[in-house]
Amino acid sequence: MSILDQKIRVLYVIDKMVRAGAQNHLRQVITGLDPNRFRPFLCCLLYKGPLAEELEDMGYPVESLQLDNIMGLNFFRALRGLMGIIRRHRIDLVHGYLFAANIVSPPAGWLSRIPVITSRRDTGFWKNSRHLSAHRVVNSITARITANSGEVIQYLRSREKVKEKKYILIRNGLELPSLRAKPEESGGRFIIGSLGNIRPVKGYEDLLTAISRLSADYSFELRIAGRVLDREYYNELKIMIADNQLEDRVVFRGEVTDPESFLKELHIFILPSLSEGFSNALLEAMGNGLAVIATTVGANREIINDGEEGFLVSPGEPDELAACLRQLMDSPGLISTLGTAARQRVSEEFSAEKMCRQLESLYRSCKKI
Repeated sequence: MSILDQKIRVLYVIDKMVRAGAQNHLRQVITGLDPNRFRPFLCCLLYKGPLAEELEDMGYPVESLQLDNIMGLNFFRALRGLMGIIRRHRIDLVHGYLFAANIVSPPAGWLSRIPVITSRRDTGFWKNSRHLSAHRVVNSITARITANSGEVIQYLRSREKVKEKKYILIRNGLELPSLRAKPEESGGRFIIGSLGNIRPVKGYEDLLTAISRLSADYSFELRIAGRVLDREYYNELKIMIADNQLEDRVVFRGEVTDPESFLKELHIFILPSLSEGFSNALLEAMGNGLAVIATTVGANREIINDGEEGFLVSPGEPDELAACLRQLMDSPGLISTLGTAARQRVSEEFSAEKMCRQLESLYRSCKKI
């Protein structure tokens, strides 16, 4: 038996590998597995995207089924395509990411007689009864379900009715970046930032309301980085900026291909989301030694001890957010103290190595099923 045959062959399935939280996480998983024990493969149901192309350039096998969606007949095309990949590459187990992959992967694995793991990365705020019914049907032939936060586990219990023996908590991890240099200051101006695609669930209107309530005594610039996924919402934000005369204080940076470089520009990072699973952007900001303010949603309360590594505020409460901003800008030393503690927290509790070792243990146990 060759060395390659001794490795566990894992097929990761996702819709597309664009630059977003789940996809960045999956790239980190694929590149972080022990290459002596695991052989990762990637299938994109729709199209590859830039992160898949990067993985290909690094030598990882990537295939795309080039589907428009997995509805109707496309479901069976996806099923046939996955089963073909499983057969050709002698896959040992499948791990699905995001809704489409979580629905089509279990029957493909079941028909191929190999175990399938699916994942949940948010609290299902957008799912209707049809989404939940689809989950419940395929959960019966799913080996395990990974959840990235305690709040996501609560969702699995309450809405998908998943039993305790089937789910497992594996929090996101981060490879700690090099310590950032402090950004240049100009006349005491603070650079505040947020990173996340432009859509209502990100709560950017609360962030704009908060900064509009700061007095003219505070010198700052707000930089928001992310793709515009909801054009109507983006236009509403632009109107808010104009109405509050914030044009010279707010910059939309669009999609950034290098989030770490963007984060290194900032003094303060804010995550004003109305709902989250486990925010990679928040973890990255903390890993870069930034003082952070985040809402009490998703895993944020599991990541941040309020007042120790950052501040937690209620979602939809811009007054709380504005108060925290004032406190930080009134005490620049506190920005440094919180940033140092945040980086230490990531280093000790949320390392990429810890996350990958937990996944490897799960894969070994599932292969024995």
